[in-house]
Amino acid sequence: MLYFDCTLYLIRHGQSEGNTQKIVQGQTVNCPLTELGRRQARSVGRHLAKTLPEVHRLISSPLRRALETATIIGGELKYQGKIDVQTALKERSWGDYEGLYVYEMCRRAKVERPAGLRDSVPPGGETRQQVETRVVKWANEQLIQPLMKGHSRPPWMHYVIVTHSDVIRCLMKELCYMDAERVWSQRINNVSISAFHCNVMGGKPLVINAIDHLPKDEQA
Repeated sequence: MLYFDCTLYLIRHGQSEGNTQKIVQGQTVNCPLTELGRRQARSVGRHLAKTLPEVHRLISSPLRRALETATIIGGELKYQGKIDVQTALKERSWGDYEGLYVYEMCRRAKVERPAGLRDSVPPGGETRQQVETRVVKWANEQLIQPLMKGHSRPPWMHYVIVTHSDVIRCLMKELCYMDAERVWSQRINNVSISAFHCNVMGGKPLVINAIDHLPKDEQA
């Protein structure tokens, strides 16, 4: 019988310069972390180093804000492997809206708040369904199938995945069969931890958007 147990730790990247400026970053505005973002990454890395016996795989989106976060986390974990950079874990493409201030994107899309854009079709960008399709394809091909075939691997594994809020929501929905309305209304803070236990029977959420590893004044 096929058997595996894996805990996935989904981490949103630390605060980026684009976050502070309220700019639509998407895939082309490749901002670095702020100093606060780097502190946040160190905090979550230290927390994981204290709580995880070993990290078997450290995976990251290729975008600068995520990869910089993953690199800092890897340093705190003393991770000896290579960071596994996966293009499919990029943020949603917002097409022509990228580089605009968020309020300007909302004005052009004729919505009052950014949440109203989730079901929109950004010009030159991705729909929410397109993001879900690529993330689900990646999860099946790069996570689930290798785990089910990995007979020589340890029976219990810990994977850390550093990515973006919408990608985390897609993984929550796919791996744990969570209600779509709940998933898409769920806030995902910078360097929050959403952890899931996965095995052949499916996934179970352990924590969602946990930020108690951050200092109190950085938990906003």
